[in-house]
Amino acid sequence: MDRWHQAAFEPLRQPSDFEAIRRLPARPPVTIHPMQAHHPAILFPMFALAGWTFLILLLIAITRIHAGLCGRIVPDDFRLGESAAVPERVRLPNRNYMNLLELPMLFYVVCLLLYVTGQHSAATLALAWAYVGLRVLHSLIHLTYNHVLHRLAAFALSNAAVIAMWVLAGLGVASGAGA
Repeated sequence: MDRWHQAAFEPLRQPSDFEAIRRLPARPPVTIHPMQAHHPAILFPMFALAGWTFLILLLIAITRIHAGLCGRIVPDDFRLGESAAVPERVRLPNRNYMNLLELPMLFYVVCLLLYVTGQHSAATLALAWAYVGLRVLHSLIHLTYNHVLHRLAAFALSNAAVIAMWVLAGLGVASGAGA
């Protein structure tokens, strides 16, 4: 441990100890390796998807409150989750919300991995935004006309995007492992 850190972490016993710290040379500047300079662009798709997820959570509350006020559901319909008495239009936002918490977890992890390792690129950023767009599209299809094949196409393409992100992340980490 260098002199600066020793003095900084040593307990201060007397007022004169403050003088000793003041006489220390300036702390050495921190140097950042180019690979450690992380640009936050890869984090923005994460914020966007999290924001969309919160909007769907709000939709659950609005849908349930409306259904309750209209007498289509009662609180006991949710005692053990959603009972069969809950109408489909009330269940649907909750199912969509659950979709946004399942596989997207791998998206959040790979984005953080790309950020922390500094391995993100224009390609991974484009894939991340494509993933977010496809997940939003999947939700919109699911919550509106709910055509299963259209929903499947959006789901499959979003999965391909996140898989490609993982492949690129793995290749980037592997290429930097020997450095």
